[in-house]
Formats: sequence, structure tokens, C-alpha cells
Amino acid sequence: MNNSSTKRPLRLRSRLCLCLALVAGSAPAVAAPEETVRAEVGKPVQAAQALIKQGKFKEALGKLREADSVAARTPYENYALEYTRLSAANSAGDLATASKAFEALAASGRLPPASQQQISLALASQYYRAGSYKEALAWTQRYQQLGGQDPAARTLLYQSHYQTGNFEAAAKALGADLAAEEKAGRVPAENLYQLLANCELKRGNQVGYQQALEKLLVAYPKRDYWLGALQGVATKPGFPDRLALDLARLRLATDTLGGATNAPAVLAEQTFDTLQRLLQAGFAGEAKALSDEAFGRGILGAGKDAAREQRLRALVDKTYAEDQKTLGQGDAEAATARSGDALLAQGLNYVGHGQFDKGLALMEQGLAKGSLKYPEDAKLHLGYAQLKAGRKAEAIKTFKTVGGTDGSADLARLWIVQAGH
Repeated sequence: MNNSSTKRPLRLRSRLCLCLALVAGSAPAVAAPEETVRAEVGKPVQAAQALIKQGKFKEALGKLREADSVAARTPYENYALEYTRLSAANSAGDLATASKAFEALAASGRLPPASQQQISLALASQYYRAGSYKEALAWTQRYQQLGGQDPAARTLLYQSHYQTGNFEAAAKALGADLAAEEKAGRVPAENLYQLLANCELKRGNQVGYQQALEKLLVAYPKRDYWLGALQGVATKPGFPDRLALDLARLRLATDTLGGATNAPAVLAEQTFDTLQRLLQAGFAGEAKALSDEAFGRGILGAGKDAAREQRLRALVDKTYAEDQKTLGQGDAEAATARSGDALLAQGLNYVGHGQFDKGLALMEQGLAKGSLKYPEDAKLHLGYAQLKAGRKAEAIKTFKTVGGTDGSADLARLWIVQAGH
């Protein structure tokens, strides 16, 4: 998973500059009639403001130190001094001094709540840009405690948690916000789903990571996300070899059979392997369709293993021809079998030959008969057959009934996503 979403700076700089421009260009507050600034404080403050306008921010900070030496400053004098210092320090990139100045302003009781929010969020963004993630997190949380509701602060919160290594907190906060967005019918930004997936991966929550990838697939069905989601299923502890063909079918449907590189040699090898699995499972119709497509597109029959691939093609053609002649001969035996597995296999083979109505009827009979070796696999195969037959709504309904913890339910959920696109 790409981590770019955790590095992208937030565009809050203009907000801080706008806020602090007021400092450089005018008196910081309206004084009560009895409140004045003595010359020994006012002159260095005005000089500092002039230096700020000239872009001489460090010099401005130096000038303000002259006012620091004035004894017995009034509250209003301190406010004017710190207000100007905040502007100069921020522009100079001296965030520690800017933060200290803001603390003094906030403690004075003179800084309006809206300004406190605005400056807190701006400081959080500045700290994040500077790579000071703990400070960025602290200022973001302060902004929220002050009642700030800017969505940019939520993003800062997730990213700061992530950068400080608190992936659980980041995932919790981000997951709640994404769920709220989804409930409201809005599609969250792609980078937020990416960040959630990264958080889950970093904290070792494979289930959460898989769920985040599935959300990405629903909203942004890209090949890279399919690769990640399918790899997650394939490497899940306990994933059985009997589901390898089902995984390959989904990879075919999502154009991910060739892996991340989609190199011709890799694609050819995995296509060859899938053809073998289809023949071994007794699905000659599916094998024939895949073989014709693979050779027609040059996936097979053109590389260094062309002779080996041509032999497999000949076997597929021969098996398909024989299967066409004997297709219905197993129906009676399957109908009298104690288990419904034979009916399911027979029906799925009919579907592979394009006889959808006949095949689906047999598969439904097999499910109804019961005594199945792998009941969840059976429902997975029925959903796949319904999808092949163009019955998308029925397929999705069937996929939703698939349970199990070894991979069948994971594949069913991904088929639902694929069917939705």
C-alpha cells in the first residue's frame, strides 16, 4: 500500500498567513480608554511590525526583545507584544516561539475564541509540515477542544497519529469518520481509505486491512487494489488449495491473473495452471473458453513454452469434445446420490458449456439436497454460476449468504464488489 497519503501536506498555510497578516498591519486589539502602550514598549513593537512588512522576521524578533526588558508591563502591553511576536515567529519558522506567544495570548483572555481556533489549527499544520508530529497532534487536539470543526483538522489528526506510530488511534478516528461519510451517501477521498489501510497494516490487523481494501475497491476499483485484496485472501492462514480455482476465477474476472507486473511469462504460467485446474476439476467448458481466449490473445502459444502450451490446448479441445457428447450422462446418477455435491458439480459444468438454465437448476437442486462436503463452497459456486449466466442480482444475493472463515466468505465479498462494477 502506498504511503503517500500520510506525507501529503495540508493546505493550511494561507489560513495562518491571513490570520497573522492582521497582526503586522494593525494594532492587535482595541484598548479600553485607560489602556495605553508606553513609548518604551510601543516603539519596538511598531518597529517590529515594520520589519515584518519588509520580510525581516528574525530582525523583528530581535527588536521585540527590547520590549521584553521593559519592567512592569501592563496586560495590554503584553498583548500587543505577544500578538506581534506570534506573527514574526511564524513567518520566521520559529514555531516554538510562535507557540509560546500564542499561549500568552490565549491566557490573556483577550484573544477571541474564533482566533484561538484559527491559530491553533494553523500551528498544527505548521508543525506537521516541519515534521514535528507530536506537536502537530497536540495543537490539532487543542483546536478540536476549542470547538473547531474544520474537516482539515480531522485529516491532520489521522496523519499525526499515524506519523507518531499510534496506528490504532488513527484507524479508530478515521474509521468512524469514513463510516459517517458512507452513511451520508458520500464517497470519502481515496487517500483517506489508503491511510486507513496503511494503519491497519501497520498495526497487524489483517482483517481490518482487508476490509479497508474492499472499501477502496468499491469506491475506486483499481487493479492495484484488486491485487492487494486477492493477495490478502491467498495468504490468509488456513486458505485451502481447494479454493485456488475459485481465486483464479476471480483473478480472471479482475484482470489480475498476471500479478503485479503482469509480465507475459507470469500471465502465461498462471493461465496454464488455471487451465490445468479446470480440467482436473472436470470443467471442460470453462477450460475451452479460457484456452480459446488465451491463445487468441497470444497469452499462450507464443513464448518459449509454446510447444508445451499447444499440447495442453490439444488436451483441452479433446476433453471438451468428449464432454459435449457425454454431458447429460451423469445427471441421473447425480440425482440419486446421497449428497448434493454431484448435482452441484454437474450443474456448474453445464454453466461452463453455456447451458445456464439447466446448470443453475441442477445446482439449486444440489443445494436443496444438502449433505454437502463444503456447504459454503457450494453457495460460492452457485453465486459464480449465476453471475456467469448474467443474473447479477441473484448472484449478489447468493454471495451474501456465504460464510466460513477459510476464504470462501472473503471471495464471496470480493465477487460482490466485482459484480457491482
